[in-house]
Amino acid sequence: YDDSKHKLVENFQESKKPAHIINIKEKPSIFDAEEQHLILGKRSRIEPAALGDVPFEYDTTTSQQPQTSFTAITEIQILPQNHLASVRGIITLDADSVREVIMKDGFLVPMLNRCTITDSTGTIRLTLWGDLIQQASNHQSYSVTQVRIKTYDNAKYLTTTPSTTLTPLEEHFNPPSDQLFQSLFDIDVIFVDRVTLAEA
Repeated sequence: YDDSKHKLVENFQESKKPAHIINIKEKPSIFDAEEQHLILGKRSRIEPAALGDVPFEYDTTTSQQPQTSFTAITEIQILPQNHLASVRGIITLDADSVREVIMKDGFLVPMLNRCTITDSTGTIRLTLWGDLIQQASNHQSYSVTQVRIKTYDNAKYLTTTPSTTLTPLEEHFNPPSDQLFQSLFDIDVIFVDRVTLAEA
């Protein structure tokens, strides 16, 4: 991590001036395989560029962010896997269940999957990754943007992505009961006396 390069990128972003970024690598995000990250290394350079060097149209003015469209929790069930959605609701979490996961590139990343978000229509599991875990508080309402829909054991759940934001809300939602919360993470175990395997 190079703090000087980070500040350079921020300066170009704030000034809306074009830049050449040289010697960078592209690799899948460690949080979301659907997204690509541009990686700046020791040999990477960030240099000013002339307007004529930019072969596509772009807007140098600061535009307003488009209004986010929020999806009701019950509607998540009919949306396809890997679809990106934004939701609003109250987060319920078990802060003692944070664990570190080894990603494909060897990095250790904190993950919290004993977490739900509840709106007026229902409750769904929400997996938090990285710094977002520290931003979330139990029984606090948030707008949560750019989460990806996944399926595990035939049940839909949401997982944060590198683009996800958590914004506290004053709006109140009723949290799920302890019984409902626990039931979303319980694993049913069936005990049998004997298993007979059929021959192929």
